[in-house]
Amino acid sequence: MVESKLYQQNPIQDQLKPPLSTDLTAPSSFLESTANFPSSSEESPSREEWVFRDNRSLIHSNHELGSSVHSIVFQKAKDSYYWDVNNVQYLDMIGGLHTCHIGHGREEMAQVAYNQMKTMEFAPNIYNYSHSSAIKCAEKLVSITKHEYPSMERVYFTSGGSEAVEASIHLAERYWSLLNNSQTKKKIISFRNCYHGSTFVSSSLNEQVGKDEYGYQNLKGPTDRFSKDSIFLSIDFPHDFIVNSFQKHTQHANNGFFIAEQLENLIKLEGPENIAAFIAEPIQGVNGALEPHKDFFPLARRICDKYGVLLIADEVMTGFGKTGKWFGLSHYGIEPDIVVFGKGVTSGYLPLGGMMLARHLCQVLFKANIEHPFLHEFTFSGHPVCCEIVMKNLEIMFDENLVQRAAVMGTQLKSTLVQRLQGIPHFKEVSGMGFMLGLIFDEHVSAKRIHEELATCYHILVDYSRQNDRVVLITPPFNIHERDLNIFVDSIEQCVRNIVNTQQSTYH
Repeated sequence: MVESKLYQQNPIQDQLKPPLSTDLTAPSSFLESTANFPSSSEESPSREEWVFRDNRSLIHSNHELGSSVHSIVFQKAKDSYYWDVNNVQYLDMIGGLHTCHIGHGREEMAQVAYNQMKTMEFAPNIYNYSHSSAIKCAEKLVSITKHEYPSMERVYFTSGGSEAVEASIHLAERYWSLLNNSQTKKKIISFRNCYHGSTFVSSSLNEQVGKDEYGYQNLKGPTDRFSKDSIFLSIDFPHDFIVNSFQKHTQHANNGFFIAEQLENLIKLEGPENIAAFIAEPIQGVNGALEPHKDFFPLARRICDKYGVLLIADEVMTGFGKTGKWFGLSHYGIEPDIVVFGKGVTSGYLPLGGMMLARHLCQVLFKANIEHPFLHEFTFSGHPVCCEIVMKNLEIMFDENLVQRAAVMGTQLKSTLVQRLQGIPHFKEVSGMGFMLGLIFDEHVSAKRIHEELATCYHILVDYSRQNDRVVLITPPFNIHERDLNIFVDSIEQCVRNIVNTQQSTYH
């Protein structure tokens, strides 16, 4: 048998190899820099030492600049619990970071990653290169998504949600340039007080009141008018609890119709020929699991179709079951043109995000006569280990019926929280769906204080809205035990009552 030339030994290959260095002694500078590293045999460092090393070496996401971070330093996790370096146990009511749908520490997930790393730890997914893990993962995602969004057809992988949003904006503009040679459809509309990510373009969509450090904020017009020079435009969110720079609280007979009219007026003002897409979270996440008025998204879909504007659903937080359906926008009976996803698609076991495209976009983007590629490159797009983790995560969610569990238990939890909290002064309502819930208070109660006291006094982890400090956010793992939910309800009721009583006694 003749050996393929591709695999024949190159006769000059050995000549190209550099000589092996005979001096294997590490430089003194390296030895000095590692002198303080603890060895595996040393006694475990104290929490105080971990915090010191944390502040010396690590920058956190959303790091409070100019101050030391007094961190809870975690060391292990299982099911719905974390343990810190002092072995203190914490009930996880935020699913890691709104991510871990199937619970922590599942050995079958680790086994899948291990098996794939042994087989093929990395392969490129670029130009004419592909691999079986990415193909199977894309097929699985499209198959699941078609149950709620039948038009979805193809998947593009990124490393996380922010990058997926960035890719969706790039692709929306490319779509219009290919469809009708438009060089002007560049502008993007989003909600005020939204969150779409931390990359430069995705953060430019985050018009957050009182914060001007995001992306292209300096290109935006003032929030009480619209500017022809703006690339990123915004409208109010259609919920009774609206916060922005010029109206603290606004309520209309039908906020859905009112904000849809605002969307249409903005498109007409800017010119449909200039608007590429409207991007929206089906439920606002970091703003506190705020649900839009039920009429808004059906109206928005019709408006986008009328004026030739793409609708991008940012399902990074709502996707893969958190709202009690596989995708959040499906609650409103419509389909987007692009679905952006991340977080729960892997349950946090490895980082992966992406976007799915509807059929009519694919028909334009992937014509045989298009010469130039979609120049949006990620080294780790479709990483084989991450793709295998996605498929195992989805298998577990199906086998254990976790989306239905989130729907049923989330509804029960919401009802119980309303019953237990509704008599407490300053409590307003519980927003959200499934296991994505927000506890809304008036301006007299700080959500940040509830968040801190639950962690410190009750060893329970929740999140809160940094936009307004009035909403406590909970997104527990879908397989959380009912007894743990009861512990949470008892604890947050006691915590809120203590805070309110302390404030009232202070005022008197």
